This record gives sequence, C-alpha cells and structure tokens, in this order.
Amino acid sequence: MILVYISMFFMILYDIKVLKYREYNLEPLSLKNSNVVKGLAAIVVVLHHISQRVYTLGSFFFFRYLGYLSVSLFLFYSGYGLMKSYNSKENYLNGFWINRMPKIIIPFILSNVLFITIYTLSGREFSVYDILTYILGIRLIDSFKWYIIVTIILYSGFYFMFKYLKRNKATVGIFLLITGYDLGCRILGMGGWWYSATYCFFIGILFGQYYKLIFSFIRKKYTIITLSILISFISTFALNIFKGNILISIVSSALFVLSCVCILMKLEIGNTIINLLGNISYEIYLVHRIILDGLDKINNEYIYMILCISISILIAYIFSIFVKKSIKIYQQC
Repeated sequence: MILVYISMFFMILYDIKVLKYREYNLEPLSLKNSNVVKGLAAIVVVLHHISQRVYTLGSFFFFRYLGYLSVSLFLFYSGYGLMKSYNSKENYLNGFWINRMPKIIIPFILSNVLFITIYTLSGREFSVYDILTYILGIRLIDSFKWYIIVTIILYSGFYFMFKYLKRNKATVGIFLLITGYDLGCRILGMGGWWYSATYCFFIGILFGQYYKLIFSFIRKKYTIITLSILISFISTFALNIFKGNILISIVSSALFVLSCVCILMKLEIGNTIINLLGNISYEIYLVHRIILDGLDKINNEYIYMILCISISILIAYIFSIFVKKSIKIYQQC
C-alpha cells in the first residue's frame, strides 16, 4: 500500500507549483487543470472498486468511502464545461447532438460492445434481446456505468432547458430537474450513489455562469473561506463514514468540489503522466470493470491491485484511440 500512496503523491506533486501569498491561479478550472483532476479522480474510482473486492490491504479500505467524491468532481466539471461552452460558443446548442453528446454516448456504446464480446468469448451466452438492451444501455451489462446514464440525463436536461428557456429560468430548471430526479430515485428505491452527487452538476453550471463573480468573492477572503469549506467538508465526510446518510453525502460532495476549487486557486498542477490520465479518464471509467472481473481469480491482492490499475490504464489508452476514430467517422457522416 505504501507503493500506491507514494505513486499517487508523485503523480500529484511532481512539477507542482504553489503560488505565493496573494497570488492566485486565474484559471483554476481551465481545461488543463480539469484534466489533471479528472485523471486523479478516475484512478480513485478504480481504487474504490478494487477496495470493494479486497480485504487484507490495511488502510486500503479507506478508498471504499471515496467513490462518490470522484463522481462529484466528474459531474461538477461536466456542468461547468457545458456552461462555459454555452457562454463562449455562438449557437453552441445547435450542434449539441452532433458534437457534444456523441463524445458521451459513442464510447459508452462501444464499451458495451467490448464487454459483450469479451463475456461471449469467456463462455457467457446472450440473447438478441440481451445484446440490444445492453448495447443501448437500457440495461447495464456493467453496473459501474450507472454514472453514464446519469450524465446523459443531465446533459439532455441542460440542452432542453437552455434551448427553450431564458438563461435564469433555465438555471432554475436544471435545479428543479435534479431535485425531481433525486426524488424519483428515492421513490424507486435506487441506491444513493445514483443521486448523491447530482447537485454538483448544478454547482458546475453556477460556476460557469458566474465565474468572475465567484472567484472575485473567494479571493477577497481566501484563507477564511477556504478553511471554512475544508473544515466543513472534513466534518461531513467523517460523519458520512460513521453515520451514512444521503443528505450528508449530498452536502459532503458539494463541499468537496468547492474545496478542490479553492485549493486549485493556489496551485499549478500538471505533468506528462497525470495529463495522460486526464485525457483518458472517461475511458478508464468505462473499461476498468472488465479488468477487475478478468483478474478476479488472482489470489495475491497486492498483485491484483497493481495489475488492475496498470492494465486498466493501458486498455483505456488503446480504447481511447479507437473511440476518437469512431467519433470522427460519425461526425463526418
């Protein structure tokens, strides 16, 4: 486990720059920084799912409590990225279903095809109904991909709200959509992971819409605001571990993304390794389940963990090349 922690700290701290007093990163949510954070979050997701399968790695159990925090970052950056693009690109929504949504849906479909192919080669049988519903995501062949379904729902909600409503009403509409979605999940008895981080998507939209105002406010009282948010997050995170509650999870996830934003205002992060992980973070999320399943019979849990991480990154990189070519072909049709 020491090797894992050292590796993660090396990825984060290598070539990092801490800004001086009263100096701030003017673009803490830039594409570069976003990729860095998403790359780390993707690895934490893999470690989170590995931790649910191993039992003798000591402090590794801590990753069992980090899954929802990684998802909260993904959803926050999704909301922020959509809002920034909407504000900066003229007629952005006109090409939404051709340029933006395929980047979510095509990799999702291709990963489902990959899973079906590998499971078939391993002896599992599928009916035509199974194949169609699994490929389209009507049913999930990989239960980890619930996050993709949530993302598609939120992206679609963003399109319809901002396409047919004025900006302020659309923002309120997104909040109501998320609230309705959360209530629906509770009524249907779905697991808390389906909705505990969804409000982070809304927070991302707010940051995208009021970017300058928010960061100007934080800079004025940076130390007080940052410490207050960090202490509040640590408190709710600890409370969520010892007394799990969906409301606490929602608050904790929101405070976590705010903590990350404040920290990024004082840091400049980025190196070759972490940038690579950021560029394939979505692909890592999509394919790592098949690696965890394929290596599940390895008895040595240390070897299992190391192989799962390294092979997931390798397969995700190869898969990302295929995905990019597929999206390009789709957009040219």
